[in-house]
Amino acid sequence: MARSQNRPTPRGPGPAPDTIGGRLAIIMVLLAFVTAAVVIGVDTTLALLDLPVRTVMFTSILAGALAAAAGAGLAFWMTRRTRESIVLLVDRVKTQGYMAAEGAPYVTGEVDDPSLPAELRELAAVVEDLLEHLGTRQAELKDAIRDAEAAEETLGVVVSESTEVKILLEDGRVVLANPAAATALDRPMLLGVTMGEALADIDLRSEDSPSITPLQLLERALEEPTMVALTSADRAERWYVAQAVRHPDDLHNRILFSARDVTEERRLEQIRAEIVSIVSHDLRSPLSVVVGYLDLLRAPLADEARNRAIDTAQRSAARMADLLEDLLSATRAEELLAPSELTPLPLLMVVEEVVGSLGPTHAERVLRLEHDCSPVVMGEDKRLRQVLVNLVTNAFKYAPETEPIVVRVTCAAGRAQVAVVDRGPGVPEDERVRIFERFARVETTSERPGVGLGLYIVSIISRNHGGSARVEETPGGGATFVVDLPLAGHLVDGELVLDESPAGDSAL
Repeated sequence: MARSQNRPTPRGPGPAPDTIGGRLAIIMVLLAFVTAAVVIGVDTTLALLDLPVRTVMFTSILAGALAAAAGAGLAFWMTRRTRESIVLLVDRVKTQGYMAAEGAPYVTGEVDDPSLPAELRELAAVVEDLLEHLGTRQAELKDAIRDAEAAEETLGVVVSESTEVKILLEDGRVVLANPAAATALDRPMLLGVTMGEALADIDLRSEDSPSITPLQLLERALEEPTMVALTSADRAERWYVAQAVRHPDDLHNRILFSARDVTEERRLEQIRAEIVSIVSHDLRSPLSVVVGYLDLLRAPLADEARNRAIDTAQRSAARMADLLEDLLSATRAEELLAPSELTPLPLLMVVEEVVGSLGPTHAERVLRLEHDCSPVVMGEDKRLRQVLVNLVTNAFKYAPETEPIVVRVTCAAGRAQVAVVDRGPGVPEDERVRIFERFARVETTSERPGVGLGLYIVSIISRNHGGSARVEETPGGGATFVVDLPLAGHLVDGELVLDESPAGDSAL
């Protein structure tokens, strides 16, 4: 240390002159010497003067008293000087001690005061060295505390502002919870409660279990990230990925429980899967047409038939390209199936082209078109083709091969209707609404291939065109799927003649 050079040199055996004992010895020797000198001097003087014995004794006593008084005065002066030095030393030690306790820088001072006894100078030097060490350590501790407080404040801000649920459990009870936890569990006060009490009013379920307990959730989260759904009486279902970490401090059994809200991620993932399923479903029909016409081109054909087959295959390929383009630009199923623009469209011509393209690819089946009008509707050619292709291929899938399939176009009461009639197993009455839902399958047809999207697509597109889709029973057995659209006009002699107030204007 820097202070060690100021320490007094260690003493050898025996009392040194600057020690407390040495100083007392000097005082005693001086006092004895002065007393003896005074007494001897007085006695000698009195003897020369030949004074009476009584006078001599009195004078000797008086001289001894004066010598003692002088010695006492000298002792008092030395003691007072030593006491003042000690008081100054004590004050300095106090001041430096308080400063060291506060972590203030050590102020260097001289403690080797010659007026102090050697023992006190050595003690003062040791104390000052200790105070210097204490001040340094205290300053380091204050810096560490300041850094820890800053880190704690930063962590507090991060945890408080985090959108993830953060709950710290100690011996099974909540000792810390951020605002996201209070919001997720719909409990403004969580401190002091157990995990079971915090989740008492919430139903929990996982992807593989319809119901789990809070304790089971915590145990699973300690093992691996766990997907869990939280549902309460007045709040919609929310999905979270929960995980937990046990603190190595076994004394308090601390567990940090975290949960991230993935509801929106799951919704987007479901939408993505739905869009992919829809596009995959709709790609099968034009792909089947292309394959079918390629097979036809293997056989000898007249030039007209060959060109017609090539044109149809090209249109189907273009339709697949359109579907893939829609997939890249859509963010949800309804948007994927929505028409980009509604224009006057001769519905009968669309139906004729679809029937004409699908018929040759199913040469073993009978596909017949019937109509009593030539309606014009407000719509998009691409979307309405999707509706018709899905309905006709659906009929091919479920109707007996020996029975004809009829596509019928009719007009009545300001509405245009396209009906696809088959003689298949039909749809039970209690399933006729549900059959248009996403991924819905009728039990009697569940063994046939399909994912239950074709009729869902028909329903979405029909609604986007201001219409509707329904299924009825075919007289004599089977199913009749009907798409009902607002009538906008008629095709007369090859020209579009629109009504003055098309029914579709109000619907759309």
